[in-house]
Amino acid sequence: MLNLIVALPLLWLVVINGEEVKQRVFNTIHNSVLVGSAIATYHVSDELQCSHKCLMDNRCLSFNYGIKTSTKANSCEINSSNELLDRGNLIRSSQFNYYGSVSLIFLFDIFNYNIELICSEK
Repeated sequence: MLNLIVALPLLWLVVINGEEVKQRVFNTIHNSVLVGSAIATYHVSDELQCSHKCLMDNRCLSFNYGIKTSTKANSCEINSSNELLDRGNLIRSSQFNYYGSVSLIFLFDIFNYNIELICSEK
């Protein structure tokens, strides 16, 4: 029996503003930061607020969330690139978590493929 298991740590954000609905799914890479493509930096209370900043800026493809230390506030760097476009610029950092935007079509394709495989193997 062939099983495909996809385990992605995801953050799914949906914002409804009047009649406009925006949604985006972010893949999380802990202890990593994308360098060289920040377009804005904010001080935020949590990852959700940072993801909202990214969602509201059409140029944003990913964000770095700076983990709070005793003396610094949480930082949010929104990026005009992602780990797929700038592979060499994603580096390890214990001070950040990286969130890259994931295509919803890609996710649904993975989940549908997984379901089709499981159903066809029974």
